[in-house]
Amino acid sequence: MLYQTEESGRLQIHLLNLASGERLDLSSPKRVDFAAVEAPDGKRIALVSAPSGQTPGLFVKNLDGSGFLRLTDRAKGPAWSPDSSRLAFMRDGKIYAMKATGGEAKLVSGRLENCDSPTWGPGGTRIAFESGRVGGRAIWVVGFEGAGPEKITAGEDETNPAWSPQGDRIAFQSRNNIYLTGPSGGDVTLAVKGGAFPTWSPEGKVLAFVRGEELWVWAPALDREARVAVLGPRAVVTSWGR
Repeated sequence: MLYQTEESGRLQIHLLNLASGERLDLSSPKRVDFAAVEAPDGKRIALVSAPSGQTPGLFVKNLDGSGFLRLTDRAKGPAWSPDSSRLAFMRDGKIYAMKATGGEAKLVSGRLENCDSPTWGPGGTRIAFESGRVGGRAIWVVGFEGAGPEKITAGEDETNPAWSPQGDRIAFQSRNNIYLTGPSGGDVTLAVKGGAFPTWSPEGKVLAFVRGEELWVWAPALDREARVAVLGPRAVVTSWGR
């Protein structure tokens, strides 16, 4: 699992082995790295980075740190497609997508402004994201080939969507609670009281979230929570890899 912390103004990226509890600091002293996400195939990491003397941009690299490749500038919040071939990201308040090997970025959020936090649906045909003014943000879903965008939540400060691997549920955060809804909206269910940054396990059976400085998990089938680890100040879980 990848997560980031911030202490004394310094962002750090960590890799946590959930089985052993072992942690690796993936941060570089030569640049500011954040928003790291592991590809579903487990071979690469995408991240936002600001190497010394350069403007921040979207990069990909191998897990061992090799193959550091700059894809585009001014990007934030990358998200891998399910087949690890494309990346969605936010730039200038819009959601774009591009091949993970580089090339032209495609606008997918249409006319909407103030967009952030893209997450792919299974099959890579749709993307969910948040959009709207502060305090009135909502979750939207758009077809990668142009269908939509469709608003699926009420617009009462819904953020940080996470599409389940099975495709039947989208978790999101609202006022420090985590809820579930369908990919077309409809019924909304409270999943977790007091949690942020929902992230599904690769199989979709468990939902990880941050509570304070701690990592917790929630199992929908059992409706049970469990504390896993202390992460650190201003912790954000960014991806749960295989």
